[in-house]
Parts: sequence; structure tokens; C-alpha cells
Amino acid sequence: MARTLYYELHIRPLFRQIDRQHMLGIQPELDLWSYDSLASADDNTGELWRVRVLQEAGATDPFRMMPPPDNSGPWPDEWLTLYKRWLDSGAKQLPRATAATMKVKKQQGSFYSLDVTGTKKGNDYMVWLDIVPGREEPPVFIVYEQPPEAGVPPTQATFSVSEFFEAKGAKTVRLIDASGPHDVPIPP
Repeated sequence: MARTLYYELHIRPLFRQIDRQHMLGIQPELDLWSYDSLASADDNTGELWRVRVLQEAGATDPFRMMPPPDNSGPWPDEWLTLYKRWLDSGAKQLPRATAATMKVKKQQGSFYSLDVTGTKKGNDYMVWLDIVPGREEPPVFIVYEQPPEAGVPPTQATFSVSEFFEAKGAKTVRLIDASGPHDVPIPP
């Protein structure tokens, strides 16, 4: 049985920071590091961006190829196959856990920890914090909840996760969970 593919784990890492910056310069509404952006439609064609990305990444015409030949060239076949399998399997996004408490604690120097507790859908679900790339100030974290691969019946279970970050002058840290964004104050 093939592993379930998720945008955050398997697709977003295919896009380098330079790929994201180039695309934002050409199509400001298309952020390759944003699932929601890839799930939106191109205003000119009405086609979903995530489908267009596969077409451009697999193009053989050097003027359409993404990334271009002078900037690492096209994706290898394995990446194209992975991306297509993700599309064909429903282009899934990782679900988000629901946070009950969110605290920021001062650590050492300009470093802090974001501590989050809550309830996950079952003991076999994995929960972790991930920082949103490209959104460092203020820091933005998402609390993900990955379901088990096999059809395990859900049971309630609690979770506690923590992650370090550098404040860089920010007054809050943003946590995004299943209920939406939350701004958590950073203590002085």
C-alpha cells in the first residue's frame, strides 16, 4: 500500500525558495509554499494552479520549463511522478490539530519556546508544530495532526508539543490550528 501523500510533507519541499521567489515575481497570486494558493484557480484560464504547475514542470519547451534550464532545469521524472500521484490521490493537505492551550516561554537570549496542548483524534495520530516558511516575523506555526495510515478507529487522546523560535523583535507568535489563527503574546 502506497503512503498517503500530503502537500506539507511531500510536495512543498519540491519547491526551493528561489522557485517560490521567481513565481511570485511572475504570478504574485501564486505562492508555491501555500496549499491554498495552489488550490486556487488561475484568473486567466480558470485552471487550478496545482494542475498548471505539473504541466509547466513537465514541459520540454525551454521557454515554458519550470524551473528553467539555466536555473537547475526541469524536475526529474521521480518528482513529476510524485506530484502527479499527489494530484491523482486528491491533492491532500495535512489536517490541523485543535489547540487547547498556547504559551510562549522565554528560553535563552532571544530564543523562546511555543508550548501547545490539545486533543488529537486518536492515540495513533501524530501531532507536531511546523514553522511556516517565508513567514519569520512574526513567527507563524501550524499544529498538524497526521492520521494513521491504516483505518484505525478514532479515540480521543491529548497531545503536548513544543518548538523553539527566535523572536527577532516580534511581540506575538501566530499559531494556526483547526479553528484558525491565534496570536500568542511573547513575554518580554
